[in-house]
Amino acid sequence: MSTSIIIVSVIIAFCLFFPIYLFSKIGKSNTRNMLKKHLLEAAKYNLTLIEKEHWGNSFIGIDPNQNSVLFIKTIPKEDHSMVIPLIEIKKCNILKVVKPTKVVGKTENLLEKVTLEFVYFANNKPNLSLNFYDIDGDFREDFEMRRAEKWVNLINNQIHLLQKTAKVA
Repeated sequence: MSTSIIIVSVIIAFCLFFPIYLFSKIGKSNTRNMLKKHLLEAAKYNLTLIEKEHWGNSFIGIDPNQNSVLFIKTIPKEDHSMVIPLIEIKKCNILKVVKPTKVVGKTENLLEKVTLEFVYFANNKPNLSLNFYDIDGDFREDFEMRRAEKWVNLINNQIHLLQKTAKVA
């Protein structure tokens, strides 16, 4: 009697935990493959990314040696990559769109979009925008404002270093 209970318990535990393990393994494998693909894209542009970050369907990295930023947005079955040379950039800003909404009688701000805006030195070039988060996208909000602030600081520090060395030279 006790052996059959143990066998049934083991089978039930296996049926419960194996799918969880399997989905976890598949998710990590997909993330690893996507990161490899993004690093291959960086190698294609001869970039050595000192700082990089991957989240949802986006990837960003900075190469201080070539003074460039690589941004990749993965849309189903397609990657949109962009290399931004920081030598042409005056500054980087965060643009956010917030919509006030009522939740249980209180007004809360709902983050709809977070975008990094690159302002060029040349006035004839329109500002470049990189979409970090969009409420209409497939992925939920995951500390996008903190992430955007971090990257704006990194990029602006690199731009400041570039401008400093240009003045000295």
